[in-house]
Order: sequence, then C-alpha cells, then structure tokens
Amino acid sequence: MPSIWHASRLAEIMHFHWQRVYNQAFYQQFAGVVENVIESFSKDAFINKIFDESFDDMELKARMAHTSTVLHYFLDDDFDVAAKQIIAIIDALESKGIAEKSVEYMFFPHYIEQFGLDEYETAIVAFERITQFTSCEFAVRPFLVKYPEPMLAQMIEWSRHAHPSVRRLASEGSRPRLPWQWRYLLTKLAQRHYYQF
Repeated sequence: MPSIWHASRLAEIMHFHWQRVYNQAFYQQFAGVVENVIESFSKDAFINKIFDESFDDMELKARMAHTSTVLHYFLDDDFDVAAKQIIAIIDALESKGIAEKSVEYMFFPHYIEQFGLDEYETAIVAFERITQFTSCEFAVRPFLVKYPEPMLAQMIEWSRHAHPSVRRLASEGSRPRLPWQWRYLLTKLAQRHYYQF
C-alpha cells in the first residue's frame, strides 16, 4: 500500500509540475519576444486572451491547445505566412538563448497539426524546423494518417538529416502507436519503400 500511495502522490506532483509550466512568467517572456517579431502583435491582448476564465481549470494538454488557438488569433490568416511567422519566433527565441525546459513550446507543432493538416508541403517544411526546437512527434501522426505514402517517404528522408532532432522525429513520429489499421498500412508502405530504397 505505501508504494501505491507514493506512486499516486508522485503522479499528482508531476501533473502539477507539468501543468504549471504555462504560467504568467512564461507567457510574459514569450509575448515579449513575439511582439518584436510580429508588428501587429499586442502583448497585452495576448496575455488577456490566454488567462481567460477557464484557464485555471485547464490541464496541461488543454493549456497547450489553448495557447495554439490564442496564437492563431494573432498570426496571419494565410497558413503559409503563419508558419513562417512561427519559424521567425523560434529564431528570435533562440537568438535570446531561450530554449525549451520541458514541454512548454509544444504548442508550436500543435498549431501546425491543428491549422495546417490540409497544407501538406508548408507543414512539412515547418515541422523540419520546429522539431529542432521542440518535439513534433505527436503532431506528425495525423499527417501520417492523411498522407501515408508521402509522409513515409518524408520520414525516410528525415532519417538521413544532419540534425539529430530531425532524425529523432523520423523514428519517434513513426512509431506504431496508431490504431491497428494504420499500423498495418504503414507496415505495408514501409515494405514497399524498403524495396525502393
């Protein structure tokens, strides 16, 4: 019983920790960088939209999705332009020595997944850059489902990339954690591409 209690308590502590990565200090820092990248961006308006009446009750994944949704309000309506804006934001964060400490910037790939699923070419370019800053392994899976053949070919290409994070995306993003029918399809596609390559 003590071990079960301790495991449960540890899970609570970890949940609280992950949830708290999205806090006032994080968003202030992030918005301060974005306002220097996007001319029309309003830091105060962004913070106000983030901390709405439902924010305190959100768990980690909900806060992540909420952040990408709020960011969408401030980025360009054209997904191609918005993806370039995200990459510019990442460049600006890195130039200031700001790096991901846990999972806090995974709203970037979530944005690509949420708003770019119908924009394959632009999304692929964005994933290749974003994954060098934060993990995209979960965000690429809907693309594997919708575009199995081109995505598998892309995964093979990424597996040869010079950057280790891109190579990791190729392996982690294509792990068989999908419904069985997609695991079957990807296995068949993998066999076909094996003989091609």
